[in-house]
Amino acid sequence: MPPRAGSNGTGSTARAAARRVPGGASGTGGGGRSGRAAGSGGSPAGAPDAPATDLRKLRGVQTRQQIAEALIALLEEGAPVPPARQVAQRAGVSTRLVYHHFADMEAVFEEAAMLQGRRHWSRLTDLDPSLPLATRITRIAAQRRRLFEAVAPVRRAAAGRVGGSKVLAAAVALSHQRLRTQLATSFAPELERAGTNAPTVLDALDAAGSWECWDFLRAGGRRSPARAEAVVRHVMTTELAPS
Repeated sequence: MPPRAGSNGTGSTARAAARRVPGGASGTGGGGRSGRAAGSGGSPAGAPDAPATDLRKLRGVQTRQQIAEALIALLEEGAPVPPARQVAQRAGVSTRLVYHHFADMEAVFEEAAMLQGRRHWSRLTDLDPSLPLATRITRIAAQRRRLFEAVAPVRRAAAGRVGGSKVLAAAVALSHQRLRTQLATSFAPELERAGTNAPTVLDALDAAGSWECWDFLRAGGRRSPARAEAVVRHVMTTELAPS
């Protein structure tokens, strides 16, 4: 243990020297935080170390995702509304840490929905309108089956929360718009031939290929994924095939 300053008469001399030399006990600036910063070429006194700050931010992002992933996993396993304690346990963190990163469980649901969006909406791609009609219908129905089956647990859990969350409401509105745009782009030739009836035809396609219709068939009607996909193909073929 180092001797206390002044215990042998040298402490007062050192303090006097420190007062005469700006920056600490020597002219090199080696005493105190400001001296270390100046001498090492690092961050200014009191400023956070940049790599350490970046690491903390990265850990924060990873923890948020870990918590959102835990919620998704519980929803996929059938837990209707997992409480924070259960989500924390699944994520391997404390409940306190959940509320450190999220204001409430609504925010966790929002994060989970955004994560699902980034992960699964790439499944949806516009099709070349020059492809045969039957090919386009088959591919679009298959895309929607894969998308809707992947997002179903989170989408169902979020349904009752949309009214109280601007983030979820915006995400749902964006998904509706994206689904409709895919149909308008992929079936442009057929819609053009429909003339003044095009908006009605597009509405019918939009309804048949919507999440709400899919969930009605799967959850309400207890239809298999294959059967629900066949319904989508049937309605689209009926609306678009030349009579």
